[in-house]
Amino acid sequence: MPLQILKQHTSRGISVPALTRWLQRRLAALHLGSAELSVLLANDPTLRRLNRMYRNRDRATDVLSFSMREYRRPEDPLPPQAWVLGDLVISLDQARRQARERGTDLESEVHCLLIHGLLHLLGYDHVRPLDAKRMFTLQASLLAGHGRKRRHCGPVPGR
Repeated sequence: MPLQILKQHTSRGISVPALTRWLQRRLAALHLGSAELSVLLANDPTLRRLNRMYRNRDRATDVLSFSMREYRRPEDPLPPQAWVLGDLVISLDQARRQARERGTDLESEVHCLLIHGLLHLLGYDHVRPLDAKRMFTLQASLLAGHGRKRRHCGPVPGR
């Protein structure tokens, strides 16, 4: 299955079928309609554990991206395939808090985190100002198809 979204626990305000359709349209806009991507909608303890294991940061975060394109060694058994993007893990707890902080709804915040994480899987980053401008411009363009104006969509400072 090219795109798979799983919910770790029940959460109101998120429909997996609707989210899947929305993300499929964004992937198609990026000419990645047949890309393989998995998304786990989780909670803070899961994100904290993963953040600690893979980034040595002992705190929950909003989204983690695990690219299948990065950090591959030549001796790895399978060569990287262009259509295999990787995995995204989103904290619905954190998304709910950020939605409140930003005055938006949970679905819109999850959309933002999906696109943000997806762009990281594609190699975009926001460490340097020019890279951030490129990433956030594309992110805004992909989110504009959602039909809602966003005041800000990106990492919350300190996360």
